[in-house]
Amino acid sequence: FVNNNNRIVRLNFGTSLSNTPAATILGPYSMLSSAHCLDIILEGSTWVGFLTCSLGNKLVRLNFGNSLLNAPVLTDLGVPGALNQPGSFRLVYENGQWWALVANMGNNTLTRLNFGASLLNNPSGVNLGTVCPAINPGGIAMISDCGGTTGFQLNYSSTSADLIWRLTMPSGISGPVSGLSLGNIGNLSRPAHFSELFRVGDTLFLYATNRENGTLTRLRFLPCANASAPSSILYNPPAYSYDQPGTYNVRLIV
Repeated sequence: FVNNNNRIVRLNFGTSLSNTPAATILGPYSMLSSAHCLDIILEGSTWVGFLTCSLGNKLVRLNFGNSLLNAPVLTDLGVPGALNQPGSFRLVYENGQWWALVANMGNNTLTRLNFGASLLNNPSGVNLGTVCPAINPGGIAMISDCGGTTGFQLNYSSTSADLIWRLTMPSGISGPVSGLSLGNIGNLSRPAHFSELFRVGDTLFLYATNRENGTLTRLRFLPCANASAPSSILYNPPAYSYDQPGTYNVRLIV
């Protein structure tokens, strides 16, 4: 699915992503204006999506029902958490609740949204203020791994030395959020957006698009350093332990 101002384009690849997709235009929707970012998640048997409208200054929910071939039902969720020209956002599921962090392009603040146990709930929101100072807000990524949730935010600039920031949440997504500049790793140049997060074995990968020169930057995140065994593919894996007490995310893929 691709945002196209006040329309959404659905690309159907059939049984393989190597196929040339069939395109279907959904809309126009009077509710949408300068739509940004689009995240779609299967919750139970319902496909639920969200997008932001920077010019319309709103958060919109898309309910596709039980199939992505359905035309979505759009709901204007307003401006929870004092949204201000919202752009990129990311959803994360933590401790039985859905959350989102939204980058506000109008005043360089972050908004945190809480949907509770279901994305079909109307979210409550709080504006966290300026977490990454002196940036032009770009893409956001969220990683739940090791001992908690970590975020990253891009600075949509071609001149700044601080083009990627780490969002630290020591008490989880519901607690305080602080920003730390990581400078310019991976030759970023006016970075706009992050890809989805990819897991290959025990390593995580993110890609960032560089709009200034049309390149991609790949970010690689190694597994926890304090686990006795980072990963295993054995039928009967070894016992795992950590050198510090705490709550850890352990992923089982069958």
